[in-house]
Amino acid sequence: MAGEDVPNFDIGADGFVTLHPLVTCRTGLFAGMTCGLRIEYRQEQTGPTDTLQLALTPEQARALAELLVELAVLAEQPPAPGSQPS
Repeated sequence: MAGEDVPNFDIGADGFVTLHPLVTCRTGLFAGMTCGLRIEYRQEQTGPTDTLQLALTPEQARALAELLVELAVLAEQPPAPGSQPS
């Protein structure tokens, strides 16, 4: 489930969640049944890109897509009165 609960995210020395900017992502279908996801990101705002390539089952790809859509909907909502921006 999407939301503010991030207990398994890496925390940096500054005490904040470590996040890397997304450069691009690509998808592919392999052997007619494996969903491939290639994510290119940067460790810093500028500099070389790093790549992560994942193999997902159709069920995993669908679950990931649903979670991302749910998170996007939450991110687009205005913050509740009195809440701190994240």
